Amino acid sequence: MIKNETLHFDYSELKALMEAKGYTCYSLSNELGVTASTMQNKMRGIGYGGWTSAEIYRLCRILNIKDGDIARYF
Repeated sequence: MIKNETLHFDYSELKALMEAKGYTCYSLSNELGVTASTMQNKMRGIGYGGWTSAEIYRLCRILNIKDGDIARYF
């Protein structure tokens, strides 16, 4: 990464999956164990505080994301 470079990630497929399973950022944040504002910031995909591996693991368990599909959502 270049110094002061801001990374942009597209989580639109993750958001669509969440909504298809009846979740909002707020309701999923409670299950994930983060604040709603943290969840919203991560879903925006802008900045340096991306998903941790533990959060990705928990999201996969909650949303039933198969191992082979992880790259599609993250």
